[in-house]
Amino acid sequence: MKKFICFGETEDSQEQWLLIDAKDKNEAMEIAFRSSDLAEIQACTELTPNDESGISHTFICID
Repeated sequence: MKKFICFGETEDSQEQWLLIDAKDKNEAMEIAFRSSDLAEIQACTELTPNDESGISHTFICID
């Protein structure tokens, strides 16, 4: 399994972040829609674990 982080909005414009275990990006997006109340997925990215200490991922929220 791979890990994906998906970000989207619900029908009432609330932000929602999901950490998903899936075989590929398509399955991750299917799980996101099926398992949450997301109306739209704005991003879905595979995460790669880092064996070193420190920051492995950063996220920028655009208004």
